[in-house]
Amino acid sequence: MRRGAPSGDIVAIAAGAASSSIPALVAGGAFVVVLGLCGSLRTARVGDVVIYTSVGSASGDETIDADAIAAMQRALPQALHVRACMADRVVTRGGERAALAAHFDADVVDMEGASVAHALRARGAAFAMVRVVSDDPRFDLPPIENALDPSGAIRPLELARAFVRAPLAAARFVRDVQASLRVLGSTAAALVAADASK
Repeated sequence: MRRGAPSGDIVAIAAGAASSSIPALVAGGAFVVVLGLCGSLRTARVGDVVIYTSVGSASGDETIDADAIAAMQRALPQALHVRACMADRVVTRGGERAALAAHFDADVVDMEGASVAHALRARGAAFAMVRVVSDDPRFDLPPIENALDPSGAIRPLELARAFVRAPLAAARFVRDVQASLRVLGSTAAALVAADASK
């Protein structure tokens, strides 16, 4: 994102971040666009840009403001509108995806969306959520369920073990994430350009 939008004010949030870990500099009165990757549970495909209309979790749904959604759609006219849900770990198998889709009536999944939405709302910040799909139901991921520690940092040895156990899935996963990150960079650039044109 920093390469795509070097003039943007970017705050990094770890995967799986709890509400308490959202940086304090995201203050009330700001308009925040939460950008990142997500996994598809239904029909969205790798590289698709999606705009959240809501994000669900065990604590309930966080609904995104309609005006914020409309602003994102104007800047990203090809983006899909989706319902999201939050998981506590990387979802790697098709059966898990189907269960989440049914339970939350969700189209995509991430690991921090509901927590971030809750924290921003509590601080009085207006926000939108835009993601790029990095994996979809057509293929299982390598077994990377334990590749992130509780703080959201990558565990290199766990990641390496997962890749060794499923090398073809790992190669596909790396390829898809790299492609999605390129789309994420161009999406960030489009949002900064749209803001600058106001």
